[in-house]
Formats: sequence, C-alpha cells, structure tokens
Amino acid sequence: MNSITKLRPLVADVEFHPLSATEWRVSDRRFPRQSIDALLGFVARQGDFYYATRMHHPLEAAPLASLNKVAEYFAGTDLP
Repeated sequence: MNSITKLRPLVADVEFHPLSATEWRVSDRRFPRQSIDALLGFVARQGDFYYATRMHHPLEAAPLASLNKVAEYFAGTDLP
C-alpha cells in the first residue's frame, strides 16, 4: 500500500467509467486505470436514483440523487 491509498480521494479525483447505459465503475484517478488501487466501487442507475456500492462494503448500496452526489459519497470523510 502506498501513501496515496491512505488518503481519501477528493471529489475531483473520482471518475466514472461506463459499463453500460446505466452502470459505471467508480475509480480514483490518482492511480492508473487498470490498477486495483484505483477501484473504489460501482454505481447503477435505477429510476430516479444512483445506487453506489463501495468495494469495502459490497452488500450496501447507497441511494443518491446524482452522479455528483455519488462522487461526494466516495470522497466523503465520514466513510469508514
């Protein structure tokens, strides 16, 4: 684990890579795209919400109102 992995990403560090029309892989742009260190989680749009799932909590899906809110969620300081 390098020193970057100890720091949470900023909202600007969070990027989305489309997997389908309604699903994205969420990554930390401070790492190479193919690196496992870059993978933060996944998000899927269902109806009016984006359901964000973090890699460390794969059974939890947080309903959020927008992709910007998803980026804030992954950058949030209140996360374990």
